[in-house]
Amino acid sequence: MLVGFTSKGVCALAIFIGFSLWINFEAKRLEGGLPSESGTALIGKEPPIFTLTTTDGHRVSLTDYLHRKNVALVFWASWCGPCRMEMPLLKSFYQKARPMRDDFEILAVSTDEFADAATGAANGMHLPFPVLVGGEKVAEAYGVAAIPQMLIIDKSGKVTFGQRGVNIGLKVFLAQSFGLDTKPFLDGPNGAASR
Repeated sequence: MLVGFTSKGVCALAIFIGFSLWINFEAKRLEGGLPSESGTALIGKEPPIFTLTTTDGHRVSLTDYLHRKNVALVFWASWCGPCRMEMPLLKSFYQKARPMRDDFEILAVSTDEFADAATGAANGMHLPFPVLVGGEKVAEAYGVAAIPQMLIIDKSGKVTFGQRGVNIGLKVFLAQSFGLDTKPFLDGPNGAASR
């Protein structure tokens, strides 16, 4: 027995440690920090259709893009640390890729309870792509269990990819998914991979 601890104290400490481990595991799972397979059961299927409002008040429907553009659908929230890490990667990709081609779109669907939180975060990060608010029900329809979560919908209107968590190679992956040359998206001078 530990010196100076009663059996009740040792029991309380064990419960505290167990609870701490469990809460950390749950937080990682909810934020998408634990590895997963595809992150969606929708691979090869048509995605659920939705219409939401952007942070600047415009109505956007997935049908505006289906069969016309490749779409990266990103579920996120302002309070999610990994989401806040991923958004600058998406912004950087978008700003570099958009002048090359315009046959793709990134739609960031906020699962924030309050639209103001998503709007404030999106405006603070100066996100150049549509940020949609009120996406809790859309996330349910897509089976989103953890964020960030990304799905790729190709021009045929089918989900071709799904992933939970932050992908550090996101810019190169999106370039490949959208048929762009990957060299400009490699980190380092002149597009060369840094060592």
